[in-house]
Amino acid sequence: MAVYEERKVKGITVNKYSEYIVRLNYLGQRWAPKNFTKLYGCYSLKETENKVREFKEMLDRGENPFDDRRFDDYMQKYFDGLKPTTAYIYKKAYDKYAKPILGYKEIKQISQTDIENVYKDMIDSETIKSQNSLKKMRQYLSPTFKRLMAEGKITKDYLALAEMPKVKNHTELSSLNLRLNDQSFKIVAQKLYKGIQKIKHDGIRNHLLLTLMTMRRPSEIRRTTQHDIINDVVFAYIERTKSSIDERYILPTEILEYLKSTDKEYPFRADEHACGRAWHKILKDENITFRQQFRIYDSRHLFTSLMSKKFNRDLVGACISHYAGDTNAVYQSFEFDDRKDVYRAYWELLRGKQ
Repeated sequence: MAVYEERKVKGITVNKYSEYIVRLNYLGQRWAPKNFTKLYGCYSLKETENKVREFKEMLDRGENPFDDRRFDDYMQKYFDGLKPTTAYIYKKAYDKYAKPILGYKEIKQISQTDIENVYKDMIDSETIKSQNSLKKMRQYLSPTFKRLMAEGKITKDYLALAEMPKVKNHTELSSLNLRLNDQSFKIVAQKLYKGIQKIKHDGIRNHLLLTLMTMRRPSEIRRTTQHDIINDVVFAYIERTKSSIDERYILPTEILEYLKSTDKEYPFRADEHACGRAWHKILKDENITFRQQFRIYDSRHLFTSLMSKKFNRDLVGACISHYAGDTNAVYQSFEFDDRKDVYRAYWELLRGKQ
């Protein structure tokens, strides 16, 4: 139970965490104690008094100051609807970067500049290493802004209008051949395939195997469900990928055999850190030497480098959702069977049959 230290101002106390607690009693109405520090960002007695005065003026006008008015009220409702583990991750980032700027503001006070200030503070904190961190923050905030638009609380989607600054990567990686000390890409790919097959843990083995053989992003693979798989085709929908379009790709026989033996809703979900440890063990056991770093994600580089020798480069890029940036790419499209040929050729190479 919190210990309250009485202050001289009637109705305002401070607890042992230096948070201001208000017991509002006005116009014959009495409200339960509310933490004005957590709820409204009041970190001094003066700020708390000003907020209480503001609330009393609202009551005089017949308004309820405790209705959902702040951006944080809506964000908390959004978090309540998520799975606990997901809510924890989202809320941790929101509380650190967005809440100090957006959380305590009334909905009508929010502007495009506030969103851009969130991005700016994230970069200024020097803890943000990539553009993806800003994109994730936009992802966390997006459902709330869409709800506010739908309810008519805001007339513009300030999140969509806000300009996202470019984040310069802190680590510039050398080309893949330098990082792999000029080892044969083909031999490295085959060693990785061989090493993954030795992993005993089904979840980790099949997660890494699917990453290597389909070149899909690890985060996307973790979110793939049984419902996304029809026969031997995975439908990668836009909400689960970093791509701006819906995609699809085929599965190799190694994965199809595994799917026959599992009924897990997320058949390829595996602990990220455990997968990382398994990956580094494979590199060590298979004597794959490297400089700087050679990540699971870099298997996409292997695929692109090897298959571009045999197939059209744009077709190979389409297999990993990377498209040429020229005008022709806007009109260029490849049949699904064309991509199937590329996948199958790569699988034959991995299995040592080429």
